[in-house]
Amino acid sequence: MVGKPASNLNAAGRASLSGVAAWLAAHCDACVVEAQTAQAISYTGRSALLGDLPSHVDAIVVVGGDGTLLAVARDLAQHQTPLIGINQGHLGFMTDIALASFASELAAVLAGDYTLEARSMIAGSLLRNGACVATALALNDAVISRGTSSSMVDVSVAVDGRIAYRLRADGLVVATPTGSTAYSLSANGPIVHPSVAGFVLVPVAPQTLSNRPIVLPETCVIDVLIEPSRSVGIQASFDMQQWQSLHAGDIIRLEKSPCTTQLVHPRAYDYYHTLRQKLHWTYNPVSALDA
Repeated sequence: MVGKPASNLNAAGRASLSGVAAWLAAHCDACVVEAQTAQAISYTGRSALLGDLPSHVDAIVVVGGDGTLLAVARDLAQHQTPLIGINQGHLGFMTDIALASFASELAAVLAGDYTLEARSMIAGSLLRNGACVATALALNDAVISRGTSSSMVDVSVAVDGRIAYRLRADGLVVATPTGSTAYSLSANGPIVHPSVAGFVLVPVAPQTLSNRPIVLPETCVIDVLIEPSRSVGIQASFDMQQWQSLHAGDIIRLEKSPCTTQLVHPRAYDYYHTLRQKLHWTYNPVSALDA
């Protein structure tokens, strides 16, 4: 089990984590709690460092919000260990088990009543003077932004080696289908079903209003070149975690990662219900389509 960072925990949060840990210890053959989480809740059972958890368990329960699950997904991507999300945050698009009903829903999952879904990830490389100087991974999105600068970013975007456009804007979001309901959606990007094999390129407040979002196949390679005219202060982040300050001439190369995030859903999980609930869409609960 992994919980949200101890720095974000209040007394109620610690009590919730303790309750989940105690339930798992009583109902699993082996309950191993991530070391910092165990320390935060004074858990006296088995614990292990985050990177060592996959070698001890069959699945990992993540208690927190989407940000906590994103961090665990990135850190453990190479292990492909299934993740079970319990929502202790605000929105909870991916942590779809409610904290109030975790016992009954986890019991069903442990009994084999669940579905497993693979979510695609973005692999990023920073190319500087022809050499790769950094790499990163994202489940939601990669974002090129102006950082603390008041100027727009100026980038050229190429897809599979062919120039798509030059963009002056507040930023550029490259999102997975999972990330299409995150920052991409706030920038008027489309919602993409998680089963669609694609990426979304979404300009943030573009200077040219005709510069619109575009959905690309996940097999493509996207290169974002930092133009020299407005290169001061430009930053790149993956899943909203600071990565690198960029220089003129840098290229951010984005492509599908060989890693996926394996999400465990309760059998009753309904993607469209999640959209209605989290985005507060209006619908008629007694319509013919609900029959």
